[in-house]
Amino acid sequence: FSVAGHPASHDGVGNACLEGSRLYGSTDETLELAHRAGIVFQAYSPLGGVSNVDVLGRREVRRIAEKYGRTPAQVAMRWLVQQRVGAVSATANPQHAAELLDVARFRLADADMAALSGLT
Repeated sequence: FSVAGHPASHDGVGNACLEGSRLYGSTDETLELAHRAGIVFQAYSPLGGVSNVDVLGRREVRRIAEKYGRTPAQVAMRWLVQQRVGAVSATANPQHAAELLDVARFRLADADMAALSGLT
């Protein structure tokens, strides 16, 4: 599941990461290796605001959100948090902020995590 900049590459110009490279990889193996080494992965703008990736419109994200009675944003953020990936998102909308903070109140089933991890 490529969430707005994960996996990301850097073109050496500026400070923006680009979608699509395995340079920083977000495979299960890479995340596990990072966790064992004490490296914290961080997702900046994971809902697509910076990269313009339509995370929230993905059919599988929407299906899983409906299954849990959650928003697509909550599912995307929960997918990250459940993998112990830090997620930084910004909003000026109090309702959106409350939704994002609410991701600790549910857990995605292993099958749903795998389905989301399989998206590219």
